[in-house]
Amino acid sequence: PGIDMNPDVDDWINSHCLDADVFVLVSNAESTLMNAEKNFFHRVSERLSRPNIFILNNRWDVCVEEEPSMVEEVKQQHLENDISFLSNQLSVIDPDTARERVYFVSAKEVVTIRNRQRENQSDLGRGLHDGYKGRLLEFERFELKFKECLSNSAIKTKFEQHHSRGLEIVLELEELLNFESEQATQKNSLIQSELQEICSKQQNLNDKGHLVYQRSIQKTQSMAAELESRVQAAMEGILGHIATVADEYKPQEDFDHTKTETFKAGLYSHIDELVQKQLTSLCPATLGDVHRTTCSTIVSDYQQLLGLTQEQVAEYQLEPPLVSRTISCKELCKDFREDLEFRFSLGIFSFSRWVNTGSIMFTVQRHVSRMSSIVPAELLLPVSLLGGGMILSRLLSWRFDSEINALRTSYRDVLITDIRRLLDKLNTSVNSAQSEYEATISRLTEEERNLGELQGKLHTLRNSVQLLKRDLDDFKEEYLDSVD
Repeated sequence: PGIDMNPDVDDWINSHCLDADVFVLVSNAESTLMNAEKNFFHRVSERLSRPNIFILNNRWDVCVEEEPSMVEEVKQQHLENDISFLSNQLSVIDPDTARERVYFVSAKEVVTIRNRQRENQSDLGRGLHDGYKGRLLEFERFELKFKECLSNSAIKTKFEQHHSRGLEIVLELEELLNFESEQATQKNSLIQSELQEICSKQQNLNDKGHLVYQRSIQKTQSMAAELESRVQAAMEGILGHIATVADEYKPQEDFDHTKTETFKAGLYSHIDELVQKQLTSLCPATLGDVHRTTCSTIVSDYQQLLGLTQEQVAEYQLEPPLVSRTISCKELCKDFREDLEFRFSLGIFSFSRWVNTGSIMFTVQRHVSRMSSIVPAELLLPVSLLGGGMILSRLLSWRFDSEINALRTSYRDVLITDIRRLLDKLNTSVNSAQSEYEATISRLTEEERNLGELQGKLHTLRNSVQLLKRDLDDFKEEYLDSVD
């Protein structure tokens, strides 16, 4: 833009000088550097940290021609002033480098010689002052140094910016990769820990689940045997009261020998009612007690195995089943035939007949003469029947065996069926837990595999980033640092 005291000089600097790689100050060698020139470059150096400045002392041919005796002294004076300006006042380069930035040339001579060379004239120095060849060589050295500086400046201003930005990207990428790698390592550690815990729980569930199931089966079998024993005892207790129940029976009508079947039907009904009442009160209570104990024990074992909450435990509580069993005394005694003949019960023939015959006889343990003389025959019949309560009890006990077995089997089967249904429900929960463990293990294994692949890729990227960073450092050392 030129150098003068124009008030717009700052705008010119902002518009044209901030992007400049090299500044060339063409000074008149017939005078020293002017303040306007110095002030201009001071303003430039305020905006650019280290501007590249060349000083050409032009019209050096005129100085040599006018003062040939003082040419070296003048040249030394210009050189010292220019070096001091560049190194001391502007502080852009050191004194040794500043010597390579100051040249003494004649622009007019260079233009003349270059034109004659272009026209292929043979006499290049015609009309020029003595020493023009030295000044031409000086200018050519300036051109060479100018190109070198321009190239280096372009590298620094262009590539240094790209290098800085590239290095910044590399460092950001390196930091990101380090962070992701650390996160992946931590997550992989958590997955391995969780996977180990789940595998341990699964193995524990498999091992203890089998033991709990076998123990539950054994408890069920033990409880079933106890139930049979308690039902047997309850039924035997009921049978023990049959003789008393038969002896205490009183018909509503007066009895005679023509009403035997009516009497027996009433007696059987009376026995059935009392037996059923005791059967209903004893056996279901026994079943309910055993049922609750067994279920509670089994559910407690599975609660510890599965870690069930109280709310979940409540879902497995089963009510004792209702079992209804009816025993017909009439049906059990359908082949019973009473024998109302009067016999002496202590005779050898009566005893052998009682032992060897299939029918049961009710006998009256009274002396014939005393009973026939004292008791009328109409009263002997009900007394004979009622007095045989013990024998009826024996008859029912013989016939109850199959009923007791059927009752024990029925209650046992009900208990086992209900407990097996509970076990099936609990084992379904165990299988569900095992399936959840397997799904979790499969998911964690897949995540672990994916993380392993990710860590491998991150490792490869980190190596690539390190290589790129090394390449950038090598480029800086070879091309950027060497420029200075």
